[in-house]
Amino acid sequence: MEACQRMINDEEMNTPHLVILGDPGIDKTYVILLLLARDGATVVYESSVIKQRYLFANNMVVEGAQNDFIHILKNPETYYIVDAVKPTDHAAKTILLTSPRRSIWWEFNKTTCDTLYMPVWTWKKIFQYRELLFQNLALSMVTNHFHRWGGIARYVLQKAKSPRQQRLLEQALDSVDLYSLVNACVKEDPHDEKWSRRLLHNRVSSDFDSDYFIFASEYVQQEVYKRLYETDKRKLLEFIAVSNDVGAQAVLRRQLFEGHVHSVLPRGGTYRVWQLVDHSVEYDDDDEVTEGNWDDGSKDDDNDMDDDAVEVNTAVTCNIGDAVEMPKQPAVVFNDGYEVQDAGTNIYLRPAIKYYKSLDAIINRMS
Repeated sequence: MEACQRMINDEEMNTPHLVILGDPGIDKTYVILLLLARDGATVVYESSVIKQRYLFANNMVVEGAQNDFIHILKNPETYYIVDAVKPTDHAAKTILLTSPRRSIWWEFNKTTCDTLYMPVWTWKKIFQYRELLFQNLALSMVTNHFHRWGGIARYVLQKAKSPRQQRLLEQALDSVDLYSLVNACVKEDPHDEKWSRRLLHNRVSSDFDSDYFIFASEYVQQEVYKRLYETDKRKLLEFIAVSNDVGAQAVLRRQLFEGHVHSVLPRGGTYRVWQLVDHSVEYDDDDEVTEGNWDDGSKDDDNDMDDDAVEVNTAVTCNIGDAVEMPKQPAVVFNDGYEVQDAGTNIYLRPAIKYYKSLDAIINRMS
């Protein structure tokens, strides 16, 4: 959000309007209001839910109707924060916050405007927020919800104890089919589907852009694969087998292929090593925001994977074309590196959260 403030206040950029898009439930509104309040800014806030405006100025809050505070909005130093509703035209610095629904933001985006994406929360941010405001929630509950929902604070924290809200994810999983999934991934407005906003998240790059969607979590990725496999195995495998796509479909295909691999390898067999990406092509995930991009580099005390827990020099390397013999072995999901250290041999270990881009699974061969 600091980047948004810099952009909208930069006279050379001349961008008095901003659109901030992001997945529902990541507290886009509260974050920007908090930052502006810290700066002592004059803010007029308008919400689609409450159908009112609020003026924040001089350490006070004033409630008004949707057509109030016009004289204040004529001031170009005022911030006009609009939450999921089409903003009216004023001289104030206007920031529209919404999920990616074109019906709300597309026309406004045609003005002197720029568009940025807000990422979902990292585990570190979830952990810190729990320590501050949700200490009544067991860490095991928050961890489990994060593994299921990904970084959606609404369901990981605020709605953590609501069985009805937690069931929404399983209901979304039960509603998905391959056709609607492909359609949602290639559409510019996938949130038309009721389930998509829970299963698909915007993949946000380091420059706050987003070209396509990824599954909300490793759990969602694997559950979607399992349901599609059970519904129509042939159609799913035919879709995965196509390799000439680019863009959103290629990303979806790669994620479903990964789910397929994780279901096949634990069964055992002989597999040949092959190259997924040509050496001359920049890997598709190179610009993805990782936890290190978003966190402040403070002490790593949030119970995530210890960098020393998985020793790279114990890995076995293979060349392209090599045959690898895999025994049949149980598949286990692990939460941190210490579980890997304590695990026995010949267990197919998958991380609940991808801590390292290049690490998809671990098999301990050393007794």
